[in-house]
Amino acid sequence: MSEGLQYRVRTLEILGMDDAARNLLADRLPPGHILDMSLLKSLRDEDIEVRRNTHEHTVDITVDVRKRDCVHKNN
Repeated sequence: MSEGLQYRVRTLEILGMDDAARNLLADRLPPGHILDMSLLKSLRDEDIEVRRNTHEHTVDITVDVRKRDCVHKNN
């Protein structure tokens, strides 16, 4: 994403986190707030999917840490 454009969070889906971690992340990235990718820095890139709507300048974010377990089990 371009540093110059501001995108607002439209949706946030969090999968595979305990309730405390999920609530903390959801509180920091509520719908309507400007996306701050630094809030996701503790996560690996492959755990995060960001879908942009360039017309509306919004993003739908999915954080899925369950993928970590699948990678380790298959190796």
